[in-house]
Formats: sequence, structure tokens, C-alpha cells
Amino acid sequence: MSSWSEGYVSDINYTFGYYSELNPNNAIIPFLMAGIALPESISTSQYNACELGFGQGISVNVHAAAGHAKWYATDFNPSQANFARYLSDVTNNGALIADQGFNEFCKRDDLPEFDFIGLHGIWSWISDENRAIVVDFIRRKLKVGGILYISYNTLPGWSAPSPLRHLLLQHHNTMTAHSNSRQQILRIV
Repeated sequence: MSSWSEGYVSDINYTFGYYSELNPNNAIIPFLMAGIALPESISTSQYNACELGFGQGISVNVHAAAGHAKWYATDFNPSQANFARYLSDVTNNGALIADQGFNEFCKRDDLPEFDFIGLHGIWSWISDENRAIVVDFIRRKLKVGGILYISYNTLPGWSAPSPLRHLLLQHHNTMTAHSNSRQQILRIV
């Protein structure tokens, strides 16, 4: 990859949102409706869960504070990771919060096997190289019978706010220096 941000707009932080879909307990009803047995560890005991690309870390911290899982999570943006660590520290929820890219985090040898791995929206924008890293991580680290949750942003789901997004993007591109411009300016200085 040519730059630290790997094409991601890193000068604008991700939103502060909670995503209930990343809660492993929300898999219970779909599993039951499909006639699939839920992994016993998720419904009865302490288990390991992982979130790749947690944004501000609201969801991972809520789940770590309120559930039975030992959470491990990463986001490559240090500002977002610092905020997520702050939340983890003040709630004393025991989550392991990393500020590593997928390549670095997914190669760690201190990570356990996971009963649940979640990725919210990131699959829509990460590079093919990072997708391969994530797939390899899932193959190695998701327990047999574990749950994998991946959401994918698609145009039909985002078509209503698309005109507003276009206006905001035009404003951003016209009125502010974006990541690449800032990097070029810093190189010159």
C-alpha cells in the first residue's frame, strides 16, 4: 500500500454510532428461525469475540461491558482507537483495543480463536489486499461453528441520502484540503 490510510479518508473521524447487529446475542433469533444450533459458548458462557474496523468503538465497548464475551478489536485510525480505549478504561470492560491495520492485527500471535467475528460496513471499501488478509484471518481464527457477521454498504440501502452525500462531498472537496493534499503540503514543508 502506498500510504498509511490506504485510500480511506482519515482526516474525518467516523460517526459515533451503536450498531446492534454486531451484538452476538442478536444472532439467536435468526439461528433459531433457520433451525441452526447457536454455538453453545455464546449462549451459556464466557467466549471470545472480535470486531475488525470498529470506528469510534461504541459498539465493541457496549458489548464488552454488557455481555459475557472477551472482546478484541482494531481500527487503524489512532484517534478513533484512543477514544475507544478511553471508553474501555472508564467502563473497565476488559476489551483489548488496538490501533492496528488489518495486516498487523490479523498476524498477531496473541489472539485466541473467536466464537464471533464482526465487520460492520468495512468490506464495502477496503482494498482487495485487505480483503484477502481478513479472509485468511477468518479461516484461521473463527472457531468451527462460530458466527461471522459482515455487513456491506450497497446503493439501494443508501440511495435516499445520496443527494445529501453528494453535496457534502462537493463541499469537502471544494472547501477543504483533503488527505492527499495535506500529505503533499507536509512533504513540501
